[in-house]
Amino acid sequence: MSHTSFLANGIDGSLTYINASYSPVTISHWNMGELKLNYVEKADLGMVNRLALSSNSSNISIGELQGNAIIDGSFGDLIIGHISAAFNNLNIVLENSKARLSLPKTDYNFQFKGTYSRLKHPKKTSDEINTSFSTGNLASDKTIVVNAKYSQVTLQ
Repeated sequence: MSHTSFLANGIDGSLTYINASYSPVTISHWNMGELKLNYVEKADLGMVNRLALSSNSSNISIGELQGNAIIDGSFGDLIIGHISAAFNNLNIVLENSKARLSLPKTDYNFQFKGTYSRLKHPKKTSDEINTSFSTGNLASDKTIVVNAKYSQVTLQ
């Protein structure tokens, strides 16, 4: 879809594929599927269970991540307001982007790999450009992995 608004209460189905360009997107509950965004000024996803997201020049806000997400984005902003204690895996690849994530209140393993990227993390005191940073419980089956190029990542 292109140049039109997309509003949905719920999206569910492993074969779901939505491709939106130049269109505001609002989805209250994303249970399962793939979303591709191009030049979307504002994409609001309320509650997310299983998501594969690819975005180019798009701004994305996820209210709460409850399960798994794979996010690949360039030239846009990513906000994840809350990561549930029940989440499993979050894998983010960013290029020329800004991201802000609220960390879960449970044990998890966090890994960051950056190229000319800045990372702000509650357990990291310096603000220099980072190539790698790891923290958390290595034995945990819950993981957050961020790979960033020319990006700013803030975790709180």
